Amino acid sequence: MHTPVSLRHARLVNFLHTLLTLFAEAKGIGEVHREVVAVRLSSRNVFLPDLAFFSSEQVPRMKETHVPFAPVWVCEALSSNTADRDVGPKFAAYEEHGVQEYWILDPETLAHRFSAREGEILVEFAKGDSRIRSHAIPGFWVERSWLNPASFCRWRRALSNFFPPDAGAYENAETRAGGTGRYSRVSESSSFCRLETEQKREGALAELGAKAGAFASVIYSG
Repeated sequence: MHTPVSLRHARLVNFLHTLLTLFAEAKGIGEVHREVVAVRLSSRNVFLPDLAFFSSEQVPRMKETHVPFAPVWVCEALSSNTADRDVGPKFAAYEEHGVQEYWILDPETLAHRFSAREGEILVEFAKGDSRIRSHAIPGFWVERSWLNPASFCRWRRALSNFFPPDAGAYENAETRAGGTGRYSRVSESSSFCRLETEQKREGALAELGAKAGAFASVIYSG
């Protein structure tokens, strides 16, 4: 049974989970899983990361009941019950077993820490930076302000930064809009529609939003 967490903790994890999951799905680069998936680094180190990203190359090697190797990217949000373990034994285990990037988020103090692999160790980066660019997930970044549970932007607005409305190539909108004869700008390189008008772009985001509902509704349960 999971230990209950604060609403700030839950909101922060929900936001980042939804954003990264939709980004990874649109780019086709891997899968994101929450704390319900066990990561077995060794017989003594079995963890349930708040968030873990697995690359497309790793996904086929995942077992039905657990993952027997280190994720590419891990995020832990601190709580009073887990903080010491997240920054101590877990950090050491993730470092030892090959995690490429480790984000430690503090929903209370906002003293977030980001570490990326340099050789055999994880080294902190982006100290004080307003934008955090992932070293391990191609093209993914967040604004530090997004990681404030009291005021972060909604995932839809954040996601639009990765898929601007003016990107992509032209495609006949008849196939998408029931024969209107109009043309819209969409992406050829991803499954996410990049439409010219704000209204149509919001419609495309809403379509992804339907999928996001399942993600965002995952709350820590007793």
